[in-house]
Amino acid sequence: MAGGQVQADHLKLVFCIVSAFPAAVVHRCLPNAFIKHWMTILFTSFLMLKVLNASRGFAHIIGTSLFSYIFTKYYRGSRGPWINFALIMISLAACHLERQFSGVQGDTKLDYSGALMVVIMKLSSFGFNVRDGRVDVSVLSSHQARMKVDAYPSLLAFYGWILFFPGFLVGPPCEFMDYMRLVTLPLHETSPEPLKSEQRSTRLVPWRPLLAMLAKVTVFLVGLVYIHPTYNFDAMVAYPYLGYSPLKRFLFVQVTGVLTRFRFYVVWLLSEGPCMISGISFNGFDKTTNRPLWNRVTPVSVSVEWSPNIQVTVSRWNMFANRWLKNYVFVRVLPIVGKSKAGLITYSVSAVWHGFLPGYYIYFLTMGFLQFVGLMWRKTVRPLFLTADTQEPLPVWKTAYDVMCIFVTMSFTNTLSACFMLLNWDKNIIVLKSFYFYPYIISFGGLFFWVLFKKPLIRMQKRRVAAAAAKNEKIKDDAAQKVIETDLAVAAPSPTKSTAIRRKKMVEAAS
Repeated sequence: MAGGQVQADHLKLVFCIVSAFPAAVVHRCLPNAFIKHWMTILFTSFLMLKVLNASRGFAHIIGTSLFSYIFTKYYRGSRGPWINFALIMISLAACHLERQFSGVQGDTKLDYSGALMVVIMKLSSFGFNVRDGRVDVSVLSSHQARMKVDAYPSLLAFYGWILFFPGFLVGPPCEFMDYMRLVTLPLHETSPEPLKSEQRSTRLVPWRPLLAMLAKVTVFLVGLVYIHPTYNFDAMVAYPYLGYSPLKRFLFVQVTGVLTRFRFYVVWLLSEGPCMISGISFNGFDKTTNRPLWNRVTPVSVSVEWSPNIQVTVSRWNMFANRWLKNYVFVRVLPIVGKSKAGLITYSVSAVWHGFLPGYYIYFLTMGFLQFVGLMWRKTVRPLFLTADTQEPLPVWKTAYDVMCIFVTMSFTNTLSACFMLLNWDKNIIVLKSFYFYPYIISFGGLFFWVLFKKPLIRMQKRRVAAAAAKNEKIKDDAAQKVIETDLAVAAPSPTKSTAIRRKKMVEAAS
């Protein structure tokens, strides 16, 4: 989408995603897993070979998947998942480098790289899941135990999953065992939690979330068609943008960042529709409303637009990639290298997964650094805006703190999104210079502030906690004293009737 304009390739992509809606209806009605596997394989093959004319890319996907299937089946060593991960990432790297040397950047030309990226997530997770099925279940987490592959699948079932058309082109992908449960069990039985009798009788039709999704997509399309052609990142490397005042440039990049995300919202939300219809999105029932949940493979949350920190931004954006990075990169390397190095490795894998252009590395490494700085601030500064026990917000002050955090987080995200979208080093430098590298200046300033004032802030919080504890202790002592006095008053003997009469006569005589 160069310059914010819709290209013919993007219309092809939208057609493929929309065609998956009726295909998902047919898939759900098919009687058994064998037919469902074949229907998936044939439909996806038709899209890749006839609609997108991506025969070479499709062969690359089929070949990479076949290698992973054979390797994972016969190599039973403990390092198997890592070797599989590395080799299929090399296959993806070859695709990215070919695009880069051909002059193709971002989504300016539709090819098979997006589908291969989704397949790589599936294949890498499959390697770990197979390995988990070969070890003692007591060493696995609850997620790993649910996703482990006990019986190695047939080639037909494997390719039925790899080419599962809801989410094949742009995501979201699904786990192998989730797919197998979908095609072999009644939909109610795919719930991750046991169902009650009334829930089992509930009709599972996702009309409500589908209509909500279509309403959102409509709004985003209006913004893309009528506003995005004016506000786009390509316009930020030339005049008149470079001649704007600093404030106008700042506002321009904020609007552009939001509108650019509209493109992803449209594609990902539309792609989620067939996932709902097919049933792969079904995720049990809401414990409060008792309504069916359709969020098993949710690709994105629009609430990313008001994220209070970078960590929340990352968790709400490209959620299927985040789930993959968490479960099959971060969690897997955490016991080996520790938390800080695991985070760095995760961001590095994410950058390589996207490609090798400089913009990806500027974006992901900067976001990783900002997430670290934000974490340090939340540990030392945020408690000062809460009550001493950190259970309740301080009136006004906590609201002001939250508003400031949302503003800083989203302004940084929108600004750095230019690096992700423009990709080239020269364009990145032009854009970063246009707003004076302010995300880096503020973040390094924030880190310097944290290093300088960390200990005084911690001491201040400790004094608040101690003062609150002393106050609570005094309140408890006063309450205990009052209870004692009440008990003594109740226990004291009451005057007899004759004594009361004599006292009354003495008072009358005195008066």
